[in-house]
Amino acid sequence: MKGGERDAVSGRLCRHHLAQCVYRIPLHLERQAKRVRPTAFLDQTTSRRVGERRRLGRHILGNKVPAANPHDMRGNQLRTRPTRGGYVVVDVETSGTDPTTDRVLSIAALTVSSDGTVSHILHSLLDAGVDPGPTNIHGLTPAMLTGQPRFLDIVPTLHQQLRGRILVAHNVAFDYAFLAAEAHRMNVTLPIDAVLCTVELSHRLHLDIDSLSLSSLARHWGVAQTNPHDALDDARVLADILNHSLRRAKLLHIPLPLRAPRTLRRPSFAN
Repeated sequence: MKGGERDAVSGRLCRHHLAQCVYRIPLHLERQAKRVRPTAFLDQTTSRRVGERRRLGRHILGNKVPAANPHDMRGNQLRTRPTRGGYVVVDVETSGTDPTTDRVLSIAALTVSSDGTVSHILHSLLDAGVDPGPTNIHGLTPAMLTGQPRFLDIVPTLHQQLRGRILVAHNVAFDYAFLAAEAHRMNVTLPIDAVLCTVELSHRLHLDIDSLSLSSLARHWGVAQTNPHDALDDARVLADILNHSLRRAKLLHIPLPLRAPRTLRRPSFAN
């Protein structure tokens, strides 16, 4: 499906329909490991919710920046080559599209070596204690999420996966923003030093396709999707797409659009 399409039932924009993959987010996260239950956004008083939203919004989004072409940001690219540690392909399913108020409900993270081998898989539903939102899109119900691990429970495994590796996602700004928001709520740090957006990479490869959506790229590369908008299936599909894309980029001598998270800008939603 093309960028900007809305779900016919909910009217919500699906995360894979983002028109841009750029987000302005500070790199710094507080370096404390104190266990804190994620209840700051569930406070009963409206005034505290608003104040907390503004505080977290400033932390995640930083200062406003002018609109930019997501495919013309060469000045923001890292001047380093991919680390030998490889990649971590991530997909999150969320209760909405705003990381300051919405929550991660499901996460899949696949550790992928430079040769495309998947060596470790993290996959978990998450109990964030919120309404799951567009159930007709991601299929996650309150009954499915109740009693599942909290985000803090998966942080040690996710931290180990990310260390020394490049975070990869389809519209990486979205996934990074939600990971950063969840980590900030938990008062923990995730070691994310470089990110790679497969939308931006695919744009550079001149694939001659009408859409750079995940489903369109999957069809182009002959990758089967068995359960769209399921975090594990989307991450598996994206790992295969990444493998094909890296080989083509190497063949055509196309540099990878690696970025520091702080250079990412806010994605826009097409109407």
